Amino acid sequence: MLLVCGKQKLETTPTQAQSILQIQKEMKLKGWELPKDSPYQFIDNALIKRADTKDCTGSEKPKRNPPGSKAPRKAAIPRGDDSEQG
Repeated sequence: MLLVCGKQKLETTPTQAQSILQIQKEMKLKGWELPKDSPYQFIDNALIKRADTKDCTGSEKPKRNPPGSKAPRKAAIPRGDDSEQG
């Protein structure tokens, strides 16, 4: 895990990086931060792995039938006349 502060770089564990970022936030200081290309983001005092959005960009929504192309089915209505129950 890498943190940067200006030109300085700090290689650390994810747990230690989270602690550093939490302390800075509590003290309202700016300094160490995650690099822009980091696979993590710091949200609500926790390091969270970023979602991989590369797979989602090319997906197409399923096409719907145009209105009026098919008549809607009638809903099955339970009649409540189950004579098999005793």
